Amino acid sequence: AAIEYAKNVERNGADGAGLYEQEQKRQGEINNQLIKQSGTENQYILHDEMGKWMTDNVTVVRYNDRLQATDNKLLELMDRYQRISINDSNMWATASLPHARQLWNMMQLARVMTLGALNRNESRGAHYKPDFPNRDDDNFMKTTIAEYSGEGPVISYEAVDVSLVKPRKRDYSKGKESKQSPVSAELTAQAAASGLPVKEGAAQMQEAGWEYRPENMTNPATWTQNKEEVDNTVSGDYKTSAEQGKDIRDAGGKSTEL
Repeated sequence: AAIEYAKNVERNGADGAGLYEQEQKRQGEINNQLIKQSGTENQYILHDEMGKWMTDNVTVVRYNDRLQATDNKLLELMDRYQRISINDSNMWATASLPHARQLWNMMQLARVMTLGALNRNESRGAHYKPDFPNRDDDNFMKTTIAEYSGEGPVISYEAVDVSLVKPRKRDYSKGKESKQSPVSAELTAQAAASGLPVKEGAAQMQEAGWEYRPENMTNPATWTQNKEEVDNTVSGDYKTSAEQGKDIRDAGGKSTEL
């Protein structure tokens, strides 16, 4: 298709010379028009308003009345865009001018998304319309096409080729109940008998040697700021390392001086 287009495209000269210069001139005229504008609208406020409307109304859950209101809002923003002012004296390194150029493009694409969603009265994939909760293959098994016209997007459709892969219903309610293997069932029973809480997933087993652990391990001894002192947070007192060694010797045990 691209080759056929290239063969039939109208050329400016034998080798297409002049096309680049013409487009460069056209883009420069658009920039100059924006720079000359001295309206009262702030482009960043328009950007923020558009983002909020699109986030609120044109994401996963969609309602036709909100989609229509969003398109009306976009038309309002596009009208206000004609009165923005590029408030930047440094045109050589300005960020406002590129932002203003892209803002207009974003508004155009926002209308494509909004009108495409408004015209599709069904729920498909991750996009859900509560008023039309089911997928409608009879009317909407097709791709949405939007063409630029200068007067707003022109929406058309193209049928989807399903000759190789037939469409089927997405049902996420099946397969959630899995059978537990005999080994997993036995481990789960042992974990339940040990007093551990039983949770879904891997069976819980007590580690070897658990019966020899002290009951209260929540307050272990910790070093204080004085490295010669060990703070016993359970009893609230402490002994120096030398005193601890003496206690061990008095009890008949072995100790090394710390």
